[in-house]
Amino acid sequence: MSQAATDTDFKHLIDFDDNLLPFRLTEIKVENGRPDILFHWHPELEIQYVYEGTARYHIDYDYFDSQTGDIFLIGPNELHSIHPIDNQSHHTDTLHFHLDMLGQSLVDLLSLRYLQPLQNS
Repeated sequence: MSQAATDTDFKHLIDFDDNLLPFRLTEIKVENGRPDILFHWHPELEIQYVYEGTARYHIDYDYFDSQTGDIFLIGPNELHSIHPIDNQSHHTDTLHFHLDMLGQSLVDLLSLRYLQPLQNS
């Protein structure tokens, strides 16, 4: 009998180029159905800008088909995947960063009003 999945099974570890300014900007080009980004999660906030094409985003329990010009905000710890649609191209820039970079761990009005709700989905 297989062991039940744990929270760490789908965790994606992001390798930041610079630990002093921990963010990562990645360009992703999907062509001919590749790559297919499988379910994963990470503690960082993810922002994606769609330059062109379309793909199916599965974020927690919701599905979205992207269009050119869309911006996706994927909260920390949200399970998500991105799948090509009918071999269409899909070109995005993806920014990952931890909310602590914006002061999420501080207790002030900005953090309480905007950053804490993002962290808590």
